Amino acid sequence: MLKRCVLYTMFFFLLAGCASLSERWEEPLILDNKIEKGRRQAMKSWSLSGRLSLRDGKQSKLSLIKWQHNETEDLWVLSSLIGGTIAEISHSRGVTYIKEPKKHHKALGNQELAEAFGFIPPLKHLSYWVRGLADDSEGKQVLVREEYTTHGFKQHGWLVTLARYAREDGIILPSKVVMSRGDLKIIIVVDKWQTK
Repeated sequence: MLKRCVLYTMFFFLLAGCASLSERWEEPLILDNKIEKGRRQAMKSWSLSGRLSLRDGKQSKLSLIKWQHNETEDLWVLSSLIGGTIAEISHSRGVTYIKEPKKHHKALGNQELAEAFGFIPPLKHLSYWVRGLADDSEGKQVLVREEYTTHGFKQHGWLVTLARYAREDGIILPSKVVMSRGDLKIIIVVDKWQTK
């Protein structure tokens, strides 16, 4: 009898734990839906928090990311895994600024971006790509499907793969985005979307 009570209790806690998880899945066809695409395109102001990984053939860097987007600016706050701010990067109207701890904001051109990151990041496209959208303002995209487990597209020399999804505020959004070009990979894992 005691064994049965313990099993029922464990089963109850297992169900309660499953119910508290946000809805996440790996179904690629949902992003093709015109209604869902329209909802993601209509998002003018949003924010997310999660993890950012940069990998090239030799090394890997991991940080926490908080990203705020509105119609005129993207602001990324990168932090170490223990919470100290590494840098604040803002991109507005084609100009990129960076602020490192105990330093002033400074504007960065492509050469400075390449020196800071080791490559020129596709900053003006990221706000589209992280929402599972190609940047329609520039260039055509090529849809990519691999055995119906991922969904993505190629744009500006980058392969953008959308590997996981979550429903936040009634909108289906990517929760894992992998952007790759050659040996370089930028991975954003979204823990929380804020769509309002």
